[in-house]
Amino acid sequence: MTKSIAIQETTTWLTEIVIGLNLCPFAHKVYTQKKLSLEEMAYTDQALLDNTNKIIEDLLNPATTATTTLLIISEGLEDFNLYLDTLYALEEAIKGQGLHEEIQLASFHPLYTFEGVDSEALQNYTNRSPYPIIHFLKVEEMAEAIKAHPNTDHIPTENIKKLNKLGLEALLRLYHSPKPT
Repeated sequence: MTKSIAIQETTTWLTEIVIGLNLCPFAHKVYTQKKLSLEEMAYTDQALLDNTNKIIEDLLNPATTATTTLLIISEGLEDFNLYLDTLYALEEAIKGQGLHEEIQLASFHPLYTFEGVDSEALQNYTNRSPYPIIHFLKVEEMAEAIKAHPNTDHIPTENIKKLNKLGLEALLRLYHSPKPT
């Protein structure tokens, strides 16, 4: 089965940038142990609801090996503000179902910009991805990973230093590295 372009580009971003630059010290283990699921969808409210329910059901199933899922939104949430509104609504829905103690969301977007930060600042690339992505994580797994990793509070600062040292041109080349198969 051939992977879609969105999954290929996301895999490149994950391996070359997130794991390759060690922006997330937890990602390598999840990726190499094949505990990561990549799902793709075109955005509609119904598609998001259906995919979210399936992902949560899969993550909470004890027989499932995946402990984290990247939901790649290949079209429909290109606008960053619409993406954020959708993400917040999804977080509220998860909280409303009482699942916030089991499932946590993280966010990535091609136009990700931290509040109060210039849109061109390199630090935004810590959360920039080739497509809008909603990252579903099992809270229990994340808590264990954090417990095993010293100084998680320093990760954002260290990531900004890494990106500033690397520079924008070199970073953008990583986005266009040869695609993993």
